[in-house]
Amino acid sequence: MTASPPLAVLRADASPETGAGHVMRCLAIGAALGRRGVRCVLATRAATAQTIAAESLEGVERIELPDRGDHE
Repeated sequence: MTASPPLAVLRADASPETGAGHVMRCLAIGAALGRRGVRCVLATRAATAQTIAAESLEGVERIELPDRGDHE
């Protein structure tokens, strides 16, 4: 049985109003961790996928969190 790689879940959102700086920094961290064998997952809301380019994910998986009425 092979051990699973370590997992890092990065949580960030972006929108045209707030910008994508925090998400881009998280993606840079995720890419660096991925090169060291860590499986990285970015947890975001749907609006984030519309704000960042898919090619920015560079080896970082993305999961979509459910939208909440009080946080967009």
